Amino acid sequence: MLQHQTQKIIPTAVVVNDDVTQLNILTRLLRKEGIEALAYESAEVALSAMDESTPPDLIVTDLYMPGVDGWRFCRLLRSSEYPGFNEVPILVVSATFAGSEVSRVNAVLGANAFLSSPVEGERFISLVRSLLAGERPRFQLRILIVEDSRNLADLFKKTFEQDGYYAEIAVTLNSAIDLFEQKPFDMTLIDYHLSDGKGDKLLMQFKKIRPDVICIMMTEDPSPELALAWMRKGAAAYLRKPFEPQYLLELCTRARRERALLGVEDLLEARTQELRKSETALRRRLIYERCAAECIQCLAKSGDLLERLQRVLQLVRDAVQSDRAYIFMHEYNPVTGPCMTQLCESCAKGIIPQIDNANLQQLAYEPVAPSLLSCLKAGMPFARVVAEMTEPERKILEAQDILSILIVPIFNDDRLWGFIGFDDCTVARYWQKNDICILRTIADGVAAALDRWKAFEDLKEKSREQRLLLDGLDTQVWYLSNPETYRRVNLAHADFLGRHPKDIAHKRLEEFMPQDLAEFYRAGNMEVFETGQPVYSEEWIPNANGERRLIKITRTPKLDEKGKIEFVICTGTDITEEKKAREEESHVLRLLEFAIAQMPFPVLIAEAPDGKITHFNQGATGLLFKQPEDIRSIVLDDHRDFWQTFYPDGTPYSVDDLPLTQAIRYGKITKNAEIIVRRKEGDRWIMASAAPLRDERGRIIAGIVVFPDITEQKQAEAEQQKLQAQLNQAQKMESVGRLAGGVAHDFNNMLGVILGHAEMALQNVGENQVLQADLMEIKQASQRSADLTRQLLAFARKQTIEPQIFDLNHGVNNIMKMLHRLIGEDIELVWLPGQGLWRVNVDPSQIDQILANLCVNARDAIGAGGRVTIETANMVFDEVHCIKHPGSIPGEYVLLAVSDDGCGMGKETQRKLFEPFFTTKEPGKGTGLGLATVYGIVKQNNGFINVYSELGHGTAVKIYLPRYAHKSTLRSEKDTLKLSASGSETILLVEDEPAILRMTAMMLKLQGYAVLAAATPGKAISLAREHASDIHLLITDVVMPEMNGRDLAKNLSSLYPDIKCLFMSGYTADIIAHHGMLDKGVHFINKPFSINGLATIVRDVLDGD
Repeated sequence: MLQHQTQKIIPTAVVVNDDVTQLNILTRLLRKEGIEALAYESAEVALSAMDESTPPDLIVTDLYMPGVDGWRFCRLLRSSEYPGFNEVPILVVSATFAGSEVSRVNAVLGANAFLSSPVEGERFISLVRSLLAGERPRFQLRILIVEDSRNLADLFKKTFEQDGYYAEIAVTLNSAIDLFEQKPFDMTLIDYHLSDGKGDKLLMQFKKIRPDVICIMMTEDPSPELALAWMRKGAAAYLRKPFEPQYLLELCTRARRERALLGVEDLLEARTQELRKSETALRRRLIYERCAAECIQCLAKSGDLLERLQRVLQLVRDAVQSDRAYIFMHEYNPVTGPCMTQLCESCAKGIIPQIDNANLQQLAYEPVAPSLLSCLKAGMPFARVVAEMTEPERKILEAQDILSILIVPIFNDDRLWGFIGFDDCTVARYWQKNDICILRTIADGVAAALDRWKAFEDLKEKSREQRLLLDGLDTQVWYLSNPETYRRVNLAHADFLGRHPKDIAHKRLEEFMPQDLAEFYRAGNMEVFETGQPVYSEEWIPNANGERRLIKITRTPKLDEKGKIEFVICTGTDITEEKKAREEESHVLRLLEFAIAQMPFPVLIAEAPDGKITHFNQGATGLLFKQPEDIRSIVLDDHRDFWQTFYPDGTPYSVDDLPLTQAIRYGKITKNAEIIVRRKEGDRWIMASAAPLRDERGRIIAGIVVFPDITEQKQAEAEQQKLQAQLNQAQKMESVGRLAGGVAHDFNNMLGVILGHAEMALQNVGENQVLQADLMEIKQASQRSADLTRQLLAFARKQTIEPQIFDLNHGVNNIMKMLHRLIGEDIELVWLPGQGLWRVNVDPSQIDQILANLCVNARDAIGAGGRVTIETANMVFDEVHCIKHPGSIPGEYVLLAVSDDGCGMGKETQRKLFEPFFTTKEPGKGTGLGLATVYGIVKQNNGFINVYSELGHGTAVKIYLPRYAHKSTLRSEKDTLKLSASGSETILLVEDEPAILRMTAMMLKLQGYAVLAAATPGKAISLAREHASDIHLLITDVVMPEMNGRDLAKNLSSLYPDIKCLFMSGYTADIIAHHGMLDKGVHFINKPFSINGLATIVRDVLDGD
């Protein structure tokens, strides 16, 4: 078997350095990293040894070397002479440059990275890795060529680009300035003679914009004065035309090198100055630190504090060489506010002291030194040159001949105690941070001395205050050296014994009290001395008047370092009255507990301020807790572990807003607050009344809440509101129905005139296509308006219908194809017919209306890619079901349900669902009459309708139609084919609306009929009596002023027994129909009607039996 081994590629690095030690170090570091390192002591040897066909992966070089130095070496590697090395990364290692100079050196050399020598091994290897990985691109120098000769400019540009530069050309002064401002050029090559001015104008502008830019001038003028002027303006070099391109490149390289060397000289000079400053600062710091040590030693000594502070000021002033040093105290004056008072001062010879200046005692900060106070409070030093300050501070300092000032705050216990200050009156000084830090150390030493002095003074004051405190206490206090010897007593105990404190201190018991009383005290004291533990007792002891008082005594031993008793502190409190009060309180509490237990309502009492429940009755535990023991230790903050409380609107109560909490914490009285209590067993309604309980001083000690359960009452109210809402909705729908029916009558009359005249005009227009199109628009608009009116009538249950006894499954089957087209192919239509379905007595066209409206709504709710389901079933509702579901009526029903998986509806939308003109669709997308029509049809047929919907979960509409229980033969469908709808019979036409009368007469005459037209019932009867021959048909409006159409037909039947009758109306008004259902044998046509519709029904009536 052959095994293939992958050969690992080892990177190669060339290292060039004339320092053999550095060369060996760098080579070893690279080889240790697994890199093949080739070492050379000169650039010449390296160049001759390297092969351009197999260049190294990395070149590491020094800068300053004999022969070809690093500068020239790098430029050669980037030049066109050695194209094979142009892309090899170069790492420069040199001790010459650092800081911000590095990036500029990289740019000048064309190197990729720079490291200061001596190098750190880890940093060197990390940089080598990144360069080998190609992570640090080489910086490309940018040069701007300003030359108005395009040929020369292009030649220069090509020369620079071949040498690795990025070059751009400008041919005028203005274009050169614009380019220079836009891009960071490192060099510029400027011709003196330009088309719009002299090129040396650019020198000053370029140097102002970018001081480190290298500018080289070109000219044909040999004048040395001109070249000298350019050098003064900042030119790095100049060229006389003509010149060789290679010379131009060498001159640019030399200029960059000189600029870099000048930068190095500037850097070395700056570092030298920094070292000198550091040396001066170090000497000054040593003086300051020695001074600080002496000051701290001085402040640590005992003696007068003011004398020590004076000595410290002298030491510090000498060290910092200021003209005046001082310490001020920070005080507060009730009239002027914060102020300062001078405490001590030290002045140089010739400086006028200010210690006796009365103006510096309790000098207010605000009017003279407002900024000083803000600095001191912030703990910041205040160092200023007076001439640079503003009024009023400058004025007061100049009056004291002060030129500069330094003030350092002194804090004691985190409180501003004062400050130490230094004035310069001969030469102004700018204080350095290091100086200020040393002076802050001295200020801290002053603060520590103040702490010790304050502690000593506090100790003396504390001892005095302790004596005053003990004597001011009502509580008896006495100290015992042993069981029978007093060490010290306060006035309260001395008064109880009828003695003066001096007569008791350091005396034995028998020396100032009877023997039997002394024995009593001795026996009580023995236990604490024997056990070394505190002893508590309540003892009846006679006072100086012989009255027995109950004293609560605490005896506490004070132990020394070895654990032995040093003395015993005893305190005694007279609790005689408290004892009596507790006994009375106990009796009252027993009465309270008995009263609470007998209360008929739940009661809770909770203590103030924590709200711990202390008293309750059986009603409270039964309502709020499973077990009585659950309530024993509860506080109101923990009540959510057992129950939750909500406002009537469902908002949770916070603990702080509970009536009982309001009573305990804020003394608020609450009356009849309705609250929902939520437990695991279910919600309950309570009516809470709470009040605070106060002691004799008016302090709140507890709170009480009474909260009867009103759940049944709230349920009854909710049921009443629900029934009232249903009644209101029914009345509203009935009112809208009446309005719709009334409007439809007059509206249909007007539509009839428009539709009829439009049809007759269409028959007479001939080939006039423009007029014919306009008439068709009128006709179609009239028909759409008539459809809208019919929907209103259906909602109002005044639509005239012809019920049939039929199988609902058969009706749905007949319309399924149309419904498929209506909802579209992307929605699945599922039909689930019920088995053994009962018959219903309904107009089949109304079932079509219902299904069309519901399926359109379902389609709009789904959008795309959903399902609509239609199903039927037999349903029986008993009285129990109807009580739980208002709107239902007991009986047998046939269910017609349409459901979808669309977007669903919210509760607010469902409440308005059946209102006419209510729609959730965009304007122009729906009339808002679809579901109102469905509602009207269902109610007209004595059924009821329920809607079930949730947002995001679809909608189900369930319609219940009464079962038809009578035995009957189903009507069969007949397709009657009319050969002709015209005739020659005589027709009596009665219509109270003149326009309708004229139009209908014209329609009938066009069909060949003889027409007797009458505008009133009375006129019709007169015409009938006067007419000599037969009248075959009466066509009459139903609703007219004198008498209705039915009564007119009855009158005319006495004159013409065989006369037939056709009623017409916008709605029937229950004259020829009951709830919209036509009486048997009655013929009717809805307004508005077309010519063909009228002609067809007239022919049907005349030809019928």
